[in-house]
Amino acid sequence: RFNIKVSQSSNSQIHEGDAIKLDQARAGDLLFFGHKGHVSHVAMVVSNDENGIIVVHSTSSRGVVVENVNESKYW
Repeated sequence: RFNIKVSQSSNSQIHEGDAIKLDQARAGDLLFFGHKGHVSHVAMVVSNDENGIIVVHSTSSRGVVVENVNESKYW
């Protein structure tokens, strides 16, 4: 719909687009997780408001889930 191409690998995706501060994240933005420069997971922001950052992501144990990053033990 928006003609935006995104690599298949999260390690490649982190180098595409522009980095923003976490409090500026909005619906559709990708949120990357990792350690020491290695990306281990990526989620898509659904909303970011006074209730926290809600993301949708895929897990090997629970399938596709929607959850609050600020409240989840996963992160």
